[in-house]
Amino acid sequence: LEQELDAARKLETETNDLLAKAFIASVLSHKSKLCKNQKQYDDSILFAQQSLEILEEIARIEESVETERQITGVLVNLGELCSIHSDKEKHVSAGKYLIEAVDRKRKLADRTDLDRDWEQLAASYNHLGSFYKDRGDFAHSIESYQQCISIHENLYREKDSLDYLILLQTSCHNFAVLLKDMGHPEEAEAVLPKVVNRIRAHKSQITSAVDISCNTMTYKELGLVYEDMGKMEKAEFWLKKAEREQRSVVNATAADEAKIALADLQIALGQFYIRWYQRRLPGISAPNMINPQKTPAEVFNRDFALDQGELLLNSGLGNLLSVSAAQLIQQKTARQ
Repeated sequence: LEQELDAARKLETETNDLLAKAFIASVLSHKSKLCKNQKQYDDSILFAQQSLEILEEIARIEESVETERQITGVLVNLGELCSIHSDKEKHVSAGKYLIEAVDRKRKLADRTDLDRDWEQLAASYNHLGSFYKDRGDFAHSIESYQQCISIHENLYREKDSLDYLILLQTSCHNFAVLLKDMGHPEEAEAVLPKVVNRIRAHKSQITSAVDISCNTMTYKELGLVYEDMGKMEKAEFWLKKAEREQRSVVNATAADEAKIALADLQIALGQFYIRWYQRRLPGISAPNMINPQKTPAEVFNRDFALDQGELLLNSGLGNLLSVSAAQLIQQKTARQ
């Protein structure tokens, strides 16, 4: 990258060529992402800002849709970088970058009316919604997520495409998590079943491990929403469905990402059973403390919940350990 950057800078100095400038901006943007992956956030921000300055210069000389796409992409990257930086002052800059990205992407999408630009606008609203959520600005977070969902709804309605359904599912999932975390499970429940029913209608088309894993995360969230509403049987149904379908992905692919997702679901389901056990028998803290007021059936349910909780927690932790062990072996082999 350094050699390519030096060559491009030399060419740009000699010719003042826009293509050379664009190439420099592209390399700087790539360096920013590499530093971001290595958690070198100061360097990552510096390279992104340098890339943005060059792209803005190009845009002033020659207006281009592609340059505008690159500019908004860098703005989103800068917004994400500043929002996760330990320096709290940079968090203010994060909001400014993300808001500017949304404004410019909105103008670009209105101008081109291309699906890819509407998709990117929705993604920018999603980033902005997450930013506001992390800052506790729930009103603006709700507004941003609703804008994201609206765009995905329109794309799905126009194309009836599975790809757009998955995007809609993701945006609805994020919005439902926000509502649940705000203490509004009933509103979250109103968001998720609609997209879940659409997913079921496309079930025969959903074959990739990534799409199935995306579904299981939505099922998990729906289960947790029902738990917050006190509808424990419905919660159990959706959490078990999530764990079961993710286990089928692991059986089919054996990929580490799938195993980690399964472990997450097993732990979530195990914790749910423990909470259910505690909820059914308030004040009882140990499995051998029998409440004489309970019927034999309820005592059995209590023991089942506790046993299932422990079993699933152990399974989830076991899956995480197996992935970690396999990765350590791979690293050791690579070093050798």
